[in-house]
Amino acid sequence: MPGQRNRSQVPLRVPPRRDRRPARPRRGHFPACRGFPEAAYEEKRVVSDGDLVLLHFSGVLAPGAPGLAVFDIFRFQDGRIAEHWDASQDVPETSDNDNTMF
Repeated sequence: MPGQRNRSQVPLRVPPRRDRRPARPRRGHFPACRGFPEAAYEEKRVVSDGDLVLLHFSGVLAPGAPGLAVFDIFRFQDGRIAEHWDASQDVPETSDNDNTMF
């Protein structure tokens, strides 16, 4: 499509970590997952535009549990997260077409 850029063309401008602690693992990373120690996720897309960063990922709360499709949107200000929005939806076991949620 005209004007559309693929992921490799979208510059990711996430502010650097100010502390020097190692990055957290991708298991139980999000506060909503605190009650689910086996929760895991896989990043599908990362898109940035100015001070906004969008994460699209699939996740499971426990092994064998139905998957989730999740979007997180962050607005950065002065190198810190100023606002956060998210939306999630269960991934259906079957679909009426060949399109996936990812």
